Amino acid sequence: MTKGIVLELQQECLDANVRASAILRKAKVIAVKLELDDLSHWIDQELNGYECSLKELPGHRKLGGSPKFWNPYNGWCPIIPQDEFLSEQLTTAYVTNPIAQLEEWVEKEGGTLHYRFPHFIQEFLRKHSDFPFEAVMHMSTSQVASSLDFVRNKVLSWTLELERMGITGIGYTFKNEQKLEALAVTNHIYGGNIGVLGNVSGDANNSHFINSSGVDVCRLRTFLDQMTPAAAGLDADTRKQVEPLLGDLRTEADRGPERGRVSKLLGSLKAVLEGASGNLVASAMLGALNGGMAG
Repeated sequence: MTKGIVLELQQECLDANVRASAILRKAKVIAVKLELDDLSHWIDQELNGYECSLKELPGHRKLGGSPKFWNPYNGWCPIIPQDEFLSEQLTTAYVTNPIAQLEEWVEKEGGTLHYRFPHFIQEFLRKHSDFPFEAVMHMSTSQVASSLDFVRNKVLSWTLELERMGITGIGYTFKNEQKLEALAVTNHIYGGNIGVLGNVSGDANNSHFINSSGVDVCRLRTFLDQMTPAAAGLDADTRKQVEPLLGDLRTEADRGPERGRVSKLLGSLKAVLEGASGNLVASAMLGALNGGMAG
């Protein structure tokens, strides 16, 4: 029997000979097939490099080191920052590079990397020194390796949780009903841990369904087509509240929706699902509502 792609990926996470970049590429296949847009976006940033602000960079990409300058007579000498802000900037490496480059760094001999400071830090140091000098951060390759391990461990935890939910794939394909379950699992594993990924407990964004032109009927119907069968997995009390709301939203979509009415119904649906957030199906439905079933 052919092993599903999730179990293949799980084994590769355990194999130290498989690079983290290769693990992410296979994880990207699964994320796209399960329509996990936020996870797919994070994987793209890991593979291609982060383009977000330094403040938004995930914690595993902020590494520590020792700032030093080159003295032609004494070699590398420590830089001792005089204030807290400068100390943070000079001892933190904001590593935005593609993950393949991090792998190359780890494989270098010597165990120490010379990380070049961002341009604005270099300019600051030049303006506030009595003589021009080269400044870099000395960083252990073990720091970079810890970032790679973070990625490997996160993907491994994700595959284990998918397996626990019975989502392993049939070869490289998945059943449609597994997409909602996978969304709940992914939010549970990644939500709140990686800044670029969404959290299922965020505010429902009605702008996914309502814009300046009115209600996006096509998107609303797609959302209802997926949510109506999913409601069967809710507990009885929650289902009793959710199904009438879905029915009313369907009525609005069929007759020409009124913006205020749809907004109120979506808000009520969000409140009910948040009250049942301990249920995986409810969490998945809430995530779909917050994301507007984008993609």
